[in-house]
Order: sequence, then C-alpha cells, then structure tokens
Amino acid sequence: MVAYFEAANEMFRTGDVRELRSLSTDGCPCRKITRSVERIALEGGRYNGTRYDVKKIRVHDIEGETGLAEVIAVVPPYRVIGGDGSIVEDSPGGRLHTDFSLFREGEQWIVGNALNLE
Repeated sequence: MVAYFEAANEMFRTGDVRELRSLSTDGCPCRKITRSVERIALEGGRYNGTRYDVKKIRVHDIEGETGLAEVIAVVPPYRVIGGDGSIVEDSPGGRLHTDFSLFREGEQWIVGNALNLE
C-alpha cells in the first residue's frame, strides 16, 4: 500500500497515471481518479497540492495470495486547474478511510477493490 500511495501522489504531481494503474485492476473503483487525472493532464491542466498523507495502514485477513489493508489518510486542501487556467475544483480536502482488497501477482500486491469505510 505504501507503493500505491507513493504512485498516487506522483500521479497528482506529474499527471502520469501509468504506475498507479499498474498497481490496480481495471475493475477497481480506485481507478476512477486515474481517469480524472488523465483527462485534466491531456487538457493541459494540473492538480495543485493534491496528495494523500497516509496516517495508518493496517493489513488484515491475509489468506495465501489475498488480503485486506485498511488505510487512513488525510487529503489537504487542493485545487484542480483546467487547461485554460480556470479552477475546475477548489477542494477543502478531507479524510480517506478505505479498506483495499489485495492479491499477489508475482512479487507485487495489486489492488482489486476498494470500500469506503466512512
């Protein structure tokens, strides 16, 4: 999960969604943000100040090649700036409290699903 959130924060900084997508399945609801970031980046926009400050990761219910990880993170205030310079979103930030279902693919853990706990 550390690699997943590092990739997410890098995605927000650069607009490059490839690494984060490599850590999740096509069907995961967590992919929604990659589509938004990709769209904004392709339009010449950017995410300004967006990041996850992870406070807690609790891995649980590991069985063989599957497991769950409860994550609590703070998202500070941020802005999404459109390609024309307009403010698309002015967010006060918030808190993420999510349980991620994971499966092992080789040496890598992949996110298969995400359930918002709040």
